[in-house]
Amino acid sequence: MSFNRKRRFGKYLTQSVTSHNNNTNRQPGDDDDYQQRYQKRFRLPPIVELAKTLCGDLNTLGESAKRYVEDVEFMSVPIDTNFEQEEPFRTAVLNTLYAITTEQPHKVLHIAGLIQAVNTKNTSIAGSIVTFFHSKAQSLLHLAISDSYEPNASETGPWNKLKLILRLWGALAYVLEDASVVAVFKQFLELAINLQKDSPDKRVPLAEAIYYNTLSSIPYLYPFQGSGSAALNEGVDTLLGLAKEFPIVKTNVSITNPFVEQATATPYEPREIVELILPAVEKYLSSEEKNSLFPELEAQLGDLLIPTEKMSLPPLNIPSVDDLKKFAGLDTGIGSVDGMWRTPRLTFEVYVPIGELKTTPPAETYTGLILRDLVIDVIEALEFNRKEVARQIITIDLFFKDSLFAPPGLSIDKLREMESGSTYKIEDVAVESLLSLIYKLPTASQPFVYFYTTLVEACANASQAIAPVMGRAIRFFYANLYHLDFELRFRYLDWLSVQLSNFNFTWKWREWEGDSQIFSKSAYHPRGVFVRNLIAKELRLATREKIESTVTAEFLQYLDISLFDAEESSAYYNKLFPGIEQQTESKLVFLGEGIPFKRTVEKLIEAIHKDSDAHDEAIAELRSSLSEYPNSEELLVSVVFQVLVFVGNRSISHAGKYIASTAGSLKKIVGVVDESGDKDMEKSTSTTDQQRWAIDAVLHYWNEDPQNGYLVLDILESFGVISSISIIEHSLENSRKRNVGLVNVSATEAILRTLTKRVFAGSGAAELTVAYNKALQIISATISDIGTDDEIPIPGVQDEVTQEVENAWKYHTALGFLRMTLRKFSDEYVSIRESLISTLDKDITHKSTQEGIKTWISDLSSL
Repeated sequence: MSFNRKRRFGKYLTQSVTSHNNNTNRQPGDDDDYQQRYQKRFRLPPIVELAKTLCGDLNTLGESAKRYVEDVEFMSVPIDTNFEQEEPFRTAVLNTLYAITTEQPHKVLHIAGLIQAVNTKNTSIAGSIVTFFHSKAQSLLHLAISDSYEPNASETGPWNKLKLILRLWGALAYVLEDASVVAVFKQFLELAINLQKDSPDKRVPLAEAIYYNTLSSIPYLYPFQGSGSAALNEGVDTLLGLAKEFPIVKTNVSITNPFVEQATATPYEPREIVELILPAVEKYLSSEEKNSLFPELEAQLGDLLIPTEKMSLPPLNIPSVDDLKKFAGLDTGIGSVDGMWRTPRLTFEVYVPIGELKTTPPAETYTGLILRDLVIDVIEALEFNRKEVARQIITIDLFFKDSLFAPPGLSIDKLREMESGSTYKIEDVAVESLLSLIYKLPTASQPFVYFYTTLVEACANASQAIAPVMGRAIRFFYANLYHLDFELRFRYLDWLSVQLSNFNFTWKWREWEGDSQIFSKSAYHPRGVFVRNLIAKELRLATREKIESTVTAEFLQYLDISLFDAEESSAYYNKLFPGIEQQTESKLVFLGEGIPFKRTVEKLIEAIHKDSDAHDEAIAELRSSLSEYPNSEELLVSVVFQVLVFVGNRSISHAGKYIASTAGSLKKIVGVVDESGDKDMEKSTSTTDQQRWAIDAVLHYWNEDPQNGYLVLDILESFGVISSISIIEHSLENSRKRNVGLVNVSATEAILRTLTKRVFAGSGAAELTVAYNKALQIISATISDIGTDDEIPIPGVQDEVTQEVENAWKYHTALGFLRMTLRKFSDEYVSIRESLISTLDKDITHKSTQEGIKTWISDLSSL
């Protein structure tokens, strides 16, 4: 931290601000002329200016290890001088200390050092700070049982904030009696134990959160008292012994595992962190690890810390188990970090050891657990300022011992060459923790765009240090795609597309060329699906020419993102009108020179452009012109809908405009309403032939840009022209060469958008049932094609793509789609669980498949 202390604090360092409000040397009239010519500039009262300056500097306390002691010495003076006399100053300082503790928890020890230095000067001020935090803790406990609590996006939750207050109290060894602090820790541990024992047969999320939070805070009792007093050590032993009484209930919720059940060689084994924390703390306290984590602030502050008479921390008024039962599931929107405990919290590892080289502390150690805990807290609490988050998380090493991490920016090769010292990289810890939030199942705590852009910001801030770390993460997920959860593949896709688009779309595509020569022949190979969809995503964000210039020749083939290949497209149009040729200039085939009803089509185009009722007459004329054709009804629907998207092809908003003006006529054409305008309830909620034809027409028109096609379908659905069920059924249609709903990013996104929209509207039961049934039908048909009763293993990622291998990839892709859909809409599916099992028993006879899906359905009640 750098500031001119004389300029900032000036004469307030040794005197009260109020003593300078009267300047006795000033003579009347000195400034009269000046004040007449210029309006006096508004100035904040001196005490407010001081508070503003001091609080700003409190926010950066500890960011310069070299100046920490000097900063504490200077900051403690104005606090000592003004805290008790000036209420605005006192309020500002207290609120800032609380904000730093709960929003930047890696600074807790440095804040504790300042408070204890103030305690040396004035014990009553330190007592006031402790009392303030005690009041805050009590308010948080009250909030935790409030029905009216509605947290905003940056609220981590009352229990998470209580955890951070516990850590501050634990560190105030010069202020608080050890026994009183241990007693408060004990209150929380007993609460966790009693909560879990009250429901011995099921996991209680709140109990696990309190248990983990309390245990992870115990090491904070030691940084300011070395090995600890006999009384403290005895108290800690009591806490650890008590913690052994907590009954951890294993749930084995497989549906939230980041890897699929059939995976045989996952890069690591996810473990529940609630099982790791007690042995991690015990090992930490009894080993050299205790001396290698936190900085030795007590020794640094030296004479600024002088023992005084300690105060007793009052016990808290803890809610009863009965009061907390209602909130014990943590499923009431209680806060982003608290909400993570709703399902078991698993370890997440991206930077797994490279041989003997470890770049992150092992996940089972206290160092590994607490670092990830702190980074996640910062990311969640400072959600409103991603630039600050990006800065904080890659400099968090400043708040730990210098020897804990290797110098920032060292490459893996340089780390291998090191003969001694730590090989842990703060960049790896920070990025891995952020990625763990992106890949959190079943849901993410914040909008994904926040996480994506924070990573981009971190990379922009320190590109030389972060870019290689990002590259290793990209390679990790690519290498493990084939046994990664279906939804996580899409999150990886989204993240990487954002990452590449912010760095000029550059990537070392040559690394994947060998794989491409294998998966280019497959519709379902996970790496092939990923690369096709990645390039499709990039084409939404840049021109074709731009992407062409960044990929290697091997990947140019994937710039064709057509939903249907040339053979399928030709068959579609020739079925409608034999001999028809696709147009390259207008894209509307029905404007071809050989089309007998071309003039009628032109009239319809003009009528729709006019935005009047003339389109009804034009449609009637077209109907008459097509009446002689054997498939006249299908041809009419196809022509009308392709004309519609042709007219609105300038943008999605143009398409919406023309759909809005023609919706009444379109509904009649597809049979949603009859000629009198009355709604046909059955046809408006199901799939008719006319709706299928309409969807086919739209998607074939936008074949080369499926995203536009599906967005147009969304608009048609919103106007009631086609049903949401028809979109789902069409997307998952299994009779085509490839099932686009499983492998095309635009189609999959359309399904999920449709389901989400209907669920939010409170009427998604039918759509969810259709999605489930279609997935089962695809799985059943694929099992039949494979022709085995044995378990179907995931193929080797380098296996030659034979029909047998392709069928296996399709089977696992369909299973992954079903797993994702059940999990994303668990609240809705759990209410029709019996119906799901009944359908499963009827449609799937393959034993291992049936058992696996039943396990997922059973897991839904735990989400």
